[in-house]
Amino acid sequence: MNRYSFISHGAPTMVLDRERGQQYSNWAQETGAAPDLILVVSAHWETEDLRLGTDQSQELIYDFYGFPDELYKIQYPAPGAPEARKSLNSFLIEQGYSVELTDRGWDHGVWTPLSWLFPDANVPVLQISIPAFSTRGLFELGQKLAAWKADGSVWLIGSGGLTHNLRAIDFSGNMPVPEPMQLFQDFIKDCLEKGDYNSILDYRKKAPHAAINHPSEEHFLPLIVVAGAASAAEQPTPNYKLDGFEFGSLSRVAIDFLPA
Repeated sequence: MNRYSFISHGAPTMVLDRERGQQYSNWAQETGAAPDLILVVSAHWETEDLRLGTDQSQELIYDFYGFPDELYKIQYPAPGAPEARKSLNSFLIEQGYSVELTDRGWDHGVWTPLSWLFPDANVPVLQISIPAFSTRGLFELGQKLAAWKADGSVWLIGSGGLTHNLRAIDFSGNMPVPEPMQLFQDFIKDCLEKGDYNSILDYRKKAPHAAINHPSEEHFLPLIVVAGAASAAEQPTPNYKLDGFEFGSLSRVAIDFLPA
């Protein structure tokens, strides 16, 4: 069975957080055998049309600034997935998508969670971009991804943030969770639990304080892709592997989607 998950990857410093990392490592080990491929949709790669990233290990992208020097020395030399990329490219073209193959390396939305999920960096990784589609189009893309007949098992991970307003973060850790963030997160979780995808797709209008939680949309959109895939695979039930908030307003929610 394939897996479909969403991760609020938080600040890049999560890669240095051993307590949180152990939770991720335990999660990855729950089902025993590792997947044959990790396919990641990251908030940090937005494109006009669909693109597939590198099919071999590359230099990582350190797409942040002002953090400890040790973060810029992190390596994650997982293998690429040339055959899987070729297969997925052909499948997406058959589905009517315009796809470009690139040599782009993995951004921190990929390597920060994977550094804990698979610290041995021994599972092939492939990244797919977030194209400039409507929320409905992204949900349908997820449904298509669930229909792709890969050669082996796939763990599709959407890496973003259930809440993401960098101006509302308190790095001291002393700020209580702001009400707008709590209400928004509760609303989205309730919609997932009810299978109310229409409200999620129209979250800018229906979710409380959507603009406060997501001044820009990129960190929410990976959830839409994964929810589409999970619904099509009849694995719609959210199971919260991590929950709550950090730095006051930044969601820590990580979700495995399970069969109903």
